[in-house]
Amino acid sequence: MDKNVQNKNNKKLKYGATSTIVIALVVAVFIIVNIIVTSLSVTFNIYTDLTTSNLYELTDEFKKELKNLVEPEGKDKVYLNIILMMDKDAFEAYSSYTMMVYKVIQQIVEKYDTIKLVTLDITKNPADARPFQINSTDAVFTTDVVIELTDENHTVVDPNSKKEFNNAFGTYKKYAITSFYSFTNSGSQTNVYGINAEVAILSAVARLVNYYEKPIAYLLQGHGEPVFDENGALETLLYNAGYEVKEINLALEDFPYEENEYANSDLLIINSPIYNLVVPTSEDESGMVSEVKKIRKFLSGNYGNLVVMENSSTPNYLYELEELLSEWGLGFGYTVTDDAHSVAGSGSVKVLADLDAVKNNNDSKYNFANSFMSRILTSNSTPISVINNPKSVIIKPDNTIVHPITSTKFTSQTLIPSYDTAEYVDEFGTRNTTRVALAGAAAIEWNVNDTNNTTSYVFCFGSNDFYTSDYEINQSIFYAMLSLINSNQYVSFEGISFKLFDKDALTVSTSDATTWTVLTMTIIPVIMIGLGVYVWIRRRHS
Repeated sequence: MDKNVQNKNNKKLKYGATSTIVIALVVAVFIIVNIIVTSLSVTFNIYTDLTTSNLYELTDEFKKELKNLVEPEGKDKVYLNIILMMDKDAFEAYSSYTMMVYKVIQQIVEKYDTIKLVTLDITKNPADARPFQINSTDAVFTTDVVIELTDENHTVVDPNSKKEFNNAFGTYKKYAITSFYSFTNSGSQTNVYGINAEVAILSAVARLVNYYEKPIAYLLQGHGEPVFDENGALETLLYNAGYEVKEINLALEDFPYEENEYANSDLLIINSPIYNLVVPTSEDESGMVSEVKKIRKFLSGNYGNLVVMENSSTPNYLYELEELLSEWGLGFGYTVTDDAHSVAGSGSVKVLADLDAVKNNNDSKYNFANSFMSRILTSNSTPISVINNPKSVIIKPDNTIVHPITSTKFTSQTLIPSYDTAEYVDEFGTRNTTRVALAGAAAIEWNVNDTNNTTSYVFCFGSNDFYTSDYEINQSIFYAMLSLINSNQYVSFEGISFKLFDKDALTVSTSDATTWTVLTMTIIPVIMIGLGVYVWIRRRHS
């Protein structure tokens, strides 16, 4: 072979090999850099949020308000733990719900040195959940998030509260993962439409540091009801649920705020009255106050809540109270007995509730109870619930309820049923054997178009001491009810609200996106091809 031709071929082979090596190195470097950058972005939370509502970044308003709470000017810093019930990586990967909440928590602990992330594993170590339970039947889920007040060493403010139940509940706030989201109902379907994590976290911290006044639980007086001194267990339970407790006589005083002021965590309790509510009955009494009117305004004007407790000894002629409850699809019936499902006891009738009927029933009339009880009735075995001296609760059909406005959503349902062997004697003296409600609940969302929470709840219990600790499941149910009502209201901070998912769109305009598409898909490849052709021609002539 001609020596010149051989040299030329060797030269081409040399250039070809060099080009291949260079291309391989460039690709390898590109892959390695991509892996490193991706790893760093995950480890150090490096990303750019291009959504219009800043779904994945803390807002400036949130950072300002949280700084004011944990680093108040002229005061000592506030130290907090944010506690996950599982490993942080497992929590982040668990679902899209937990992932978004974790992103918020991760940014918070990185920005504020007084806030620490703590992870537990309550699956392997169930005892780790005990400090966040009101009693042994209270459930803590792996997806729950706790925000806890601590000292500068991130030790809980009262170390003794870690050892036993029923201590120092005011040192933490426990949230289900759904508490960080906003939902809307469409028929029987519930849809998530926004993340509410910033509002929920600020609300928890504000209440822990007493920045926000506690909601008030009023105990109605003036009708033969017991006072708080005679209701020590009730007062303690209300305090543990985060309430300030007061007695109120509506015949002599008003609720201490104007109508239409948001007070939808506030609560009025009517416990076993003997006499009727005061209501004017004639023109001659037109100057009298109307307690029913005040309660109605408390519920509809201020989105307050009501709990009524009666037992078999409570009179059946409390017509004004019954009329008020009928507006909510609720009422009270008659004494309930059940020889087949009762507990022996001196001086009282003790009837067993059928909690399995709630736990295993898919009937739509139990959907509120199923949702409510799902965080309580979690084990394979159902705890025993005993109702002392029970009176039946009446759940009225929806078609009997007058809906005040078209933008209102209403429901009334059985919360706790008896067994179907229960007996009661009705107003006509007829003995009936059937399943009855021993507790009922109603909820009204007064204005579904209002971005604020406008939901009110009314609960009726057919026992005046359901909340006592004789049966832990009863106390858990009552505490869960108080927690539901208390979590009903978030602390309001100007400029901070939930972030809509329908705003999950890039902030780049359509024209800009088109320009970038043309640039990346057309111009850059053309340039690369042109450079390749140029290099090939030069090599051909070299």
